[in-house]
Amino acid sequence: GRSQRDSPPALPSGAERMLVLLLLRDEKLLVAARSAGIRPELIRDAGLRAIYEGLQEAGDRHGAWSDMFDPPTLVLVESLLGDE
Repeated sequence: GRSQRDSPPALPSGAERMLVLLLLRDEKLLVAARSAGIRPELIRDAGLRAIYEGLQEAGDRHGAWSDMFDPPTLVLVESLLGDE
């Protein structure tokens, strides 16, 4: 059997990017992501993981992005939102 039987597989990088982008746009999806068992350690890209962790910590008390993320992570957030 699998060593982590109840854990979903790690997300492919394209899926990580899309997940984080969706969460940046709609914080209501955070509950669904948590319910689906998506944990920060499943996100391999360090920058995307930092965004995911920040969103999870903020929960529904979203403020300005600059209040939630350190400068390098904020640059990545702005890049993701501008890539559409």
